[in-house]
Amino acid sequence: MDSLFANRDVTADWHVAQARCLLDLALTDGSATALIYAALEARNALERLPFEMSVLATGGRFTPEQLRMAQRKDGVFQLLDQALEDYRRHIEFQNMCMEVDAIPFRFPVPDIRRCRRLRTDLNPYCHCQLDPQETIRDLAGEWFVSGAAIVAETCDFLEPLLSGPRGVLHRDTMPVEVAEIFDAYLAGNIDATAVRTRLELIQPVLAERLRKQGY
Repeated sequence: MDSLFANRDVTADWHVAQARCLLDLALTDGSATALIYAALEARNALERLPFEMSVLATGGRFTPEQLRMAQRKDGVFQLLDQALEDYRRHIEFQNMCMEVDAIPFRFPVPDIRRCRRLRTDLNPYCHCQLDPQETIRDLAGEWFVSGAAIVAETCDFLEPLLSGPRGVLHRDTMPVEVAEIFDAYLAGNIDATAVRTRLELIQPVLAERLRKQGY
């Protein structure tokens, strides 16, 4: 229980850990208060994850207007909407590169629609409860049971995303041939099948180049 009183952090994985700890307390002690705080931390995690994904998608370079947008209601999701399509394609391209190179792991792409749905489901638990008899005082009722299930679902959704590999290959580190395929895929000019075909065609050339460089 000491972790509940440790210094706060702002990362998505920290919020998820707090939500889990508070949910366990809510279920063990039958505490509506702990459930409400668990829902708040779970919602914080959902809001932080898109921001962290946006940082990766933009290379960490935000304009002042984008930063202001992130602070508005639903702004972090609007910010992610600007970057998510490129980020999704970027991650898909990385995964195809690893597939062609027979590298066994893949980068996960967050389901932003599910993020929004879970956040909506958590919202009622983060605001004033109007009828205590049907909410905070009915620990065996629908309000408590559903709230615990939503917090658990949120943590189950986020944990694999946070524990898996995250990041993007920088375009300026790609061989010229790979960067050309990457640009075409990001622009929507070629599909995944064409990407794989072209990557497979140039793979022997890249492998020979690396061999000559002593790798």
